[in-house]
Amino acid sequence: MRFSLVLVLAALTLQSCQSKKIIEPEMPKKVATQTISVSSNPLGADVWANGQKVGVTPTVVTLEKNRDHQVVFSKEGFQPQVVTVTRKRDPAQMIARITSSAFNHEGKFKDPLAAGEFAYRAEEATGELSILEPTVIAVSLEAIKK
Repeated sequence: MRFSLVLVLAALTLQSCQSKKIIEPEMPKKVATQTISVSSNPLGADVWANGQKVGVTPTVVTLEKNRDHQVVFSKEGFQPQVVTVTRKRDPAQMIARITSSAFNHEGKFKDPLAAGEFAYRAEEATGELSILEPTVIAVSLEAIKK
């Protein structure tokens, strides 16, 4: 009888645990972007970002902030030039995001590790707390010597 009661209680406890779902906040879906002014000397160079033509200098390019980028300048008669645009995370904004997400809607403290993990994953996906550098690109193209 005792053993049966223990089994029933264990089954009820297990069922109760399974019915409780951990609700995670929904991950942001939109990737943040940043515009970068680009120019060249001489003007009129084709601008390529990550293998796709995005304009002719002078122009402004819009890049996703969740990763690094390769920007290539090319013009007939000149050597191509590659500039790496690097994603930099802002630690102060990240700490502010973690701190603000560590409290629930009633102002009560939640699990700071879970809040930190969510803030980091959201930033990794969207880049919203990052900045791309350099913010302005100006290159001088060298003529190909014949």
